[in-house]
Amino acid sequence: MYQEGGPLGAGGTRQSELARVGIGGRLKVKSAIVLLLMLSGSAAAQDASEVLFAKARGLNASMRDSSANIDVAIDANFGFIPYRPKMNGKYLFKRPDKHKVDLQNAPGYLKKYGNVFGVHLPQLERYTAKVLEPSELNGRQVQKVELKPKVKVSDIDRIDLYIDPERGTVPKYDTIYSQGHLYVDIDFVEDQGYWVFKHMKAEFALPSITAMATADYSKYEFNQNLSDSVFGWMNEVYELARRT
Repeated sequence: MYQEGGPLGAGGTRQSELARVGIGGRLKVKSAIVLLLMLSGSAAAQDASEVLFAKARGLNASMRDSSANIDVAIDANFGFIPYRPKMNGKYLFKRPDKHKVDLQNAPGYLKKYGNVFGVHLPQLERYTAKVLEPSELNGRQVQKVELKPKVKVSDIDRIDLYIDPERGTVPKYDTIYSQGHLYVDIDFVEDQGYWVFKHMKAEFALPSITAMATADYSKYEFNQNLSDSVFGWMNEVYELARRT
C-alpha cells in the first residue's frame, strides 16, 4: 500500500507543483506581453503625435513673419459686470513664436498678451500623448491628440489638439483646467501660398469669469523682416512661462 500509494502520491504532488509553476509561468508571460503591448502602444501614440506636431510646426515654413488687420469683439462677464468692447488694429507674428496685437482703445492686458490670438503648440515631451481616431471638422479630416501633463505644475488637466494631417493647421485647440476651460476654434484661408487665420473664436470659462472673443483677420503682408524689438518684453515673459 505504501509502495503503491507513496510513489503515486509523490508523483501526484510533483505534477500539481509543475501545474502550478506552469500556470504561474503562463501568467507571467501573459503579463509581460500585456505590458509590452501597453508600452509599444504608448510609444506608437507618442511617435504618431510627434509626426503630427512636426507637420504643424512646419506650417508655412518659408514665412518669416506676417502682419494683418484684425477686428476683435469681446463678450465677457466679470461676476455680474458685463464687458463688451469692439476693437481693431494690427496683428503681428514672427517665427517661431512671437505675437503682438496692436489694438486701438484696447485694455492693457490685450496689448500685452498678443499671444492670445495665436496658436502655441505645447512642448510634447512634457505630456503623455494619445492619438485618437480621425474625425471631420469643417469638412476636413483632423486627428485629435490628447495631452495630459506627465507632472502637473499648473491647473491644466488636459489639452486637446485637432491637427489637419495634410495641411498642418490646428483648427481647434481646447485646454481643460481643473475648474474651467478655454476652447479655441480657427478658420484658415490660403493667402499667397500660406495657410493663415481668417477667423478665430475663443470661449473662456472660469469660476470668476466667462468670456467669448472673436477675431477676424484680413489684408496680410508677409516677410517684412520685422524686428524682435517690435514684439516687446512680454514675449520673453511668455516664453519663460511656457518652458516651466
